[in-house]
Parts: sequence; structure tokens; C-alpha cells
Amino acid sequence: MERLVLVHGSVVGAGTTWAAQRPLAERFELVAVERPGFLPGPPVERVDITIPPPPSQAGAAAGAATPEALARGREWLMRAADKAGGVAAWSTIKSWSEDSKISVSMGGQSIALEASQSFLLPDRSYMTQKTPMGEIAIGFDGKAGWANVMGRVQDDPTAPRKRKEDFERSFFRLFQHPEQLEAQALEPRTIDGASYAAAFLKSDVVRDWVVMFDADGRIARMEYSGEGPEGLFFQLA
Repeated sequence: MERLVLVHGSVVGAGTTWAAQRPLAERFELVAVERPGFLPGPPVERVDITIPPPPSQAGAAAGAATPEALARGREWLMRAADKAGGVAAWSTIKSWSEDSKISVSMGGQSIALEASQSFLLPDRSYMTQKTPMGEIAIGFDGKAGWANVMGRVQDDPTAPRKRKEDFERSFFRLFQHPEQLEAQALEPRTIDGASYAAAFLKSDVVRDWVVMFDADGRIARMEYSGEGPEGLFFQLA
């Protein structure tokens, strides 16, 4: 029988992550690895990931920024903020919350999920997710992060970095203080037959960050790279 090794991500342990994959044991020898620091194992003081991020691809492709490209990029960003309601309106937002119901396909099964998110800007957050297996809660108080998975509580040492990245590329950051961002106009991008104006946003927090604007000047798409449970990834949103 072939062996299938399953390694979970950074939120919950192997038992919860791979519950839907248990029927595969009829065809494979399943080995669900429990990473250090996750229940039922003992806690650890620090998880060290020593693989350095690769050089910025978008930054290298953008090349040296000319004054004209920076002025045009900033103009696009300011126009997008105006189209979204204006800097003054966005600056009044101090918190927000959202409730949702979704259906996720996993292992050939459809799972109904209910989620609730609340944020106190810029970085405090509390999120809950109700699943058929139980409830998951994830919180960050501005200094420390934690996760409560079906009654089991564990620290999340990656929370400060994740929340900082989330806020940096959010509309709250983009539209509240667009003048603080360095946006370099790039050549137009064509995706799925649609053409967009594109700008590279220089950031110490978000890597390879490219924002795309539609013909009306609104932000339509966004590219960036980051770190997920399986390592570095590239996101097109």
C-alpha cells in the first residue's frame, strides 16, 4: 500500500485539517504529521522558518521609478480613492464587521460554513467560523494572536505579521492615506481580454504588490506575493 503523508497548515492541527481525507485510508497508508506546537503535542516557544523570501519580482520588473511614473501612479491611486467615496469618508471608518455563509467543497463533499469577522482598525480582529465539526475562533489584540479550535486554545505567533499585511493591502489603508504610498505607473496589463492601468506599490510589508485600475479609474484587481501554510504564494485578487 502506498504511503500518503499529509502536513497541515498554520491554524489547526492534523486531526481537524485532514478530517475529510480520512476515507483515503482505504487506498493509502495515511501519515498525518503534527507540526511542533500544535495539539496534542507540547507547546513550543518559537517556530523558526529560515527560508528567506526570493527577490521581489514585481519590483525588478518595474525598474527604476521616474518622476513621471510616480506622479502618474499617485494620480491613479488618488482618483481611485475619490471614486470609492473619498479620503475624508474612508478616514471616518474605525471598525467594521461582516457575516457570511458559504459552501466549501472538500474531498468530494460539500460543507456549509458560517463566518463572522470584526475588525478594530488598524490591526485588532476577531473571527469565528462555524463548521459541522465545531467552532473555530481566531483573534488578535494588537500584540498577540491566538486560535480556539473546538475548545483547544493555542497561540499564533504569526498573527502580528499577518494582520499587518492584511491591513497594508486593504482598502482602508489604500483609501485613507493614498498620499503616503509610493505608486509607480507600469505598462498596461491585459487579463482575460480586459485591459487595466497598472501601478507597482512599494511597500516594506507587502511584496510584489501591483494594483490594477479599470477604465473608470476604480481598483479592479490586485497582485501580491506572501506566505501561506504551504510557503510562499502568489495571489491574484
